[in-house]
Amino acid sequence: MSRLHLAGELRIEGARRIALCPGGDTIAVATAGDRIFLRSLSTGAAVPAIEAPPGVDALWADASGLLSAIAADTGTRTWLVAKGRAEAARAPALAEEPREPDASMIDLLEAEEDALHAVVSPDGTRIAVATAGGEVVLRDADGGREGRMAVLGHQTEVADVCFAPDGDRVASCGTDGLVRAWAAGPVNGAPPFAEPESILGNIPADYQVFVDRIRGLGTASLPGLASEVATRSSRGVVVLRAFLQDPWPRVRYRTLWLLGTDGIWGFPHELTDALHDPNESVRRAALGAIDALDETACTEDVRDLLDRERDPAARELAEGVLNRFTG
Repeated sequence: MSRLHLAGELRIEGARRIALCPGGDTIAVATAGDRIFLRSLSTGAAVPAIEAPPGVDALWADASGLLSAIAADTGTRTWLVAKGRAEAARAPALAEEPREPDASMIDLLEAEEDALHAVVSPDGTRIAVATAGGEVVLRDADGGREGRMAVLGHQTEVADVCFAPDGDRVASCGTDGLVRAWAAGPVNGAPPFAEPESILGNIPADYQVFVDRIRGLGTASLPGLASEVATRSSRGVVVLRAFLQDPWPRVRYRTLWLLGTDGIWGFPHELTDALHDPNESVRRAALGAIDALDETACTEDVRDLLDRERDPAARELAEGVLNRFTG
């Protein structure tokens, strides 16, 4: 599989929407507040933040240098970005909106079963996908599997993804506060992005078929997998624990989901550890498993999670578990 290369990186806490400006170096970042930050990916240089509508729902830029932001309650505002600076557009204007996947691409997106958001390149030939497992996926819009490139760019869910107006770069932001730009080829001769190495290569050879299923695309082969692993031999429990410790969030949350759906007990410590996972989908899967397995011993850990959790879906799950366990 081809690899994406890191073209730039910033840390902006609370980043939730992003837009690459013409040239692919200046990036606009909307946070959970009412500010949009303009930063250089190559130097990190910043300019005064733009005052924006609170709760920006979408942010995009076009080849002319226009940058638009839209908020559900307050409408749209547009700026002209030039040389890393932004000025309010002098006449009513709206940046050309990015292309979104059409009906012909639905099957393609469904193949990325944890897709959260997707955009189409300006020329319509590629799709960039943000996933719950932290992967940023770039693939051909015609569905060719050989054209798929993916990188584990974040340990958290990917909050947003976008193309540069010329289509040469893709940017992503995660709920971990990292904002990253990606290129399909080497950047200044740098090697591909160094992803964490999966520990599943050390799994016994007779369990490798399960490794392929837990890591592969699609969920059709997942039901019953945890039961098959656990009952294959005495090493099954060790293999499941390895799945739960893998650096790839997709492996961790799939395994937790399978523990709950397959009714596999005996992992209370791993379940409570997963409540501290940086990835929201992993925490939600842990709560689902705790609920399905009636792991009431985890009640206080769920209560502690609720005190610190910011993800609305995880909070809702935690409240449901506590209500059921405590009456």
